[in-house]
Amino acid sequence: MKKIIILLSIVFVGLVAKAQVKQSVIKTSFKKIEVFFTDPATGEDLDYFGKDGVISFPLTQPYQVTLGYDKKYKSILMVPGDTLIVAENHFEGKGAKVNEEVQLYQNMFYGADRFARSRETNLFMAKSIDSCKLLLRKRFEKESQVLEQFIQKNKPETLFITWAKNELLYDYGRHLMRYVWINNLKPISDTYYEFIPEFPVNNNHAVVSAGYINFMDEYFNYTLGKVAAEKKDYIAYCSSLQPGVYRDLLLCRYADALLQAELGIVLSTNLNQFKELVENEAFSQPIIARYNKQLKDRKSYELSKDSKLRSTADSTLQQFVAPYAGKVVYIDVWGTWCGPCVAAMPASNKLRSAMEKENADNVVFLYLCVQSDEQSWKSMIAKLKIGGEHLLLNDDQYSNLKQAYKITGVPHYLIVDQKGNVVLNDAMGPEDAAVKVKLTTLARQSSN
Repeated sequence: MKKIIILLSIVFVGLVAKAQVKQSVIKTSFKKIEVFFTDPATGEDLDYFGKDGVISFPLTQPYQVTLGYDKKYKSILMVPGDTLIVAENHFEGKGAKVNEEVQLYQNMFYGADRFARSRETNLFMAKSIDSCKLLLRKRFEKESQVLEQFIQKNKPETLFITWAKNELLYDYGRHLMRYVWINNLKPISDTYYEFIPEFPVNNNHAVVSAGYINFMDEYFNYTLGKVAAEKKDYIAYCSSLQPGVYRDLLLCRYADALLQAELGIVLSTNLNQFKELVENEAFSQPIIARYNKQLKDRKSYELSKDSKLRSTADSTLQQFVAPYAGKVVYIDVWGTWCGPCVAAMPASNKLRSAMEKENADNVVFLYLCVQSDEQSWKSMIAKLKIGGEHLLLNDDQYSNLKQAYKITGVPHYLIVDQKGNVVLNDAMGPEDAAVKVKLTTLARQSSN
């Protein structure tokens, strides 16, 4: 009988802050073997391949993983310290009972056609908002009843019940979250998300479920968009949340997104706060290691000749723009640590280039960087090739600016006319086509 021997030695990070990363080993008579699952901290798909029937991979928690061998795939639940033997049609060893229950339940749940439910979900997503919500709700209630009947009949282990209930609940929530971006419903009223309290996000026990991890991926994108719309810093937002697994996951997803975009420098300003806030070191340590490597490998960027950096002791906006009298000034108040600020820079570069071609020297782009250190400021300008005029404001200068123009967060944009008057406070961002029209109109007006 062909068997797969899985040696597990892992620690449940959902309950232990200082979880240890240990290697799990799979041995099988099959030459090719594969293990894949989703990294809870980053949401990335992790895929490991074995050689000569042996595979080793790191784990830090009991979790649902997929084993692939001989063109077959099995979902199993891994428990710390278990040695699980997966045979053709049954399991042996510690953990055998719970995984027999998983297979029995999934065979009943999916039936002969494992893709039928996915096709049904796609049909739901094509419906109106109210219809989709209703259909998803009815299916969840029906599947929950089936699960309860299964539990009453088979008396499964606690781990199975924890996994199965969370898998159903958060899969339901994930599809509700996905409806918005699948149908390009942006912007959408916050009333749509009134269902969120139904899905407890700070749920340590739910980490065993892939459904919870996938739901948190959608929840991260939701909170990221909400914080950006309010012009707030995401790490500062997370600091206001209750400590727990969901705060750890949100922080790590944010840091991972920055690192993937090669914007680790944005994280540098808040790195100490990130370390303090993430309680689970098994989540934070790989992120910090990648951050350190990215900074070490970072190229020595050179400032573009179009980038003009200067310092000033002035304290008012009128003084900041005085050197550009007779010109229209588009002001971008930003920070190197601000994700939305950085994300808007390519659009700003494009707009500035277009204005230079059409209006020559009549329009100036002035970037006021706040709450950032000098090294990060210069590095970010060089990396993103931000031309135009640049000032690095100290805390007092920024405080005066915030008070004078009621700035509640960054990015914040202002437009100043040829006479130094602020004609538009909280102006459109560079990605808005209306800002080009406004700047062009002002540039054509006489400075008199």
